[in-house]
Amino acid sequence: MHDLGHKFAAWRQENPGAPQEEFIKYMNQELLASYPGLIFRWSKIYGSRWAYLLGSSDGIAFNPVKIALNHDYGICIDNPDILIKGELDKLIFNLKESFINVVHC
Repeated sequence: MHDLGHKFAAWRQENPGAPQEEFIKYMNQELLASYPGLIFRWSKIYGSRWAYLLGSSDGIAFNPVKIALNHDYGICIDNPDILIKGELDKLIFNLKESFINVVHC
């Protein structure tokens, strides 16, 4: 998981002017490779409304873990129970860290 955070940071450094959505597409690919069984959806946040942006669109869990990554973007994880104890917290930390100081594009 630590490696995933480094990959996100490296991508940011290599693509400083890239739109936020491009970074999310990259993160999506890396998450799918690292957690092939994880079901998640990226969202654009509009106040209390979360609009689907990218990710699994096959069925929606009744109680997904909903994580605001910053003011503009969030992620819903439908099956966090497949992760070993503590791994979800590490994943959330790395995702939120990746969105620090990101301004709306």
